[in-house]
Amino acid sequence: MQEGDTVTVAVAVHAFDPVSHAGLTALLRDRPGIRLVPRSDVRAAQVIVIITDRVGAEVLMRMRDIARQGCARLVLVADHVTEQELFSAVECGLAGLVPRAESTGPRLVAAILAARSGHGQLPGDLLGVLLRQVRHQPQRLAASRGLGLSRLEPREVDTLRLLAEGFNTADIAAKLAYSERTVKNVIHRILHRHGLHNRPNAVAWAVREGLI
Repeated sequence: MQEGDTVTVAVAVHAFDPVSHAGLTALLRDRPGIRLVPRSDVRAAQVIVIITDRVGAEVLMRMRDIARQGCARLVLVADHVTEQELFSAVECGLAGLVPRAESTGPRLVAAILAARSGHGQLPGDLLGVLLRQVRHQPQRLAASRGLGLSRLEPREVDTLRLLAEGFNTADIAAKLAYSERTVKNVIHRILHRHGLHNRPNAVAWAVREGLI
């Protein structure tokens, strides 16, 4: 919702210990543009921030459960993320990841706002890890599932390839000679048509299916 010129994002905090929950809540409380909602009310949240030391089975299970309950975007605050855990988190709808050591208030707010607007934020090294992991996933035969570049328009392919290289909306618009609105519409159409959560999820899907 909007209050004047300020976009207010409903955010729920999920933690696996009370100290982490209290610390993250304190960082986000009273931040402009952030409205905290109870963690039990998943459907009221637009973005859910999950904080943990390690991304294990319990964390991924919680992420899958949240994804099933609503359409909130997920931001993870964590260290010690393996390649497989990162890939699984993106499959669960991960929209952003902030290392715990870098989880300042401004950094968290930036990640939350980016997630709310449909933009993914991953540290550069982790984006590379994600793409390597995706490319090493077993490929299903395109013919058996009717997959192929025919599923995407040429400009959709170009847009996804540039997303995979880490370019933002403005960069993609400049490289493809489109308006930023056109690029946003292309990405929105891809996400909606294929039931994808966000930009990292779209890149992972496209690479895994051999479309880019």
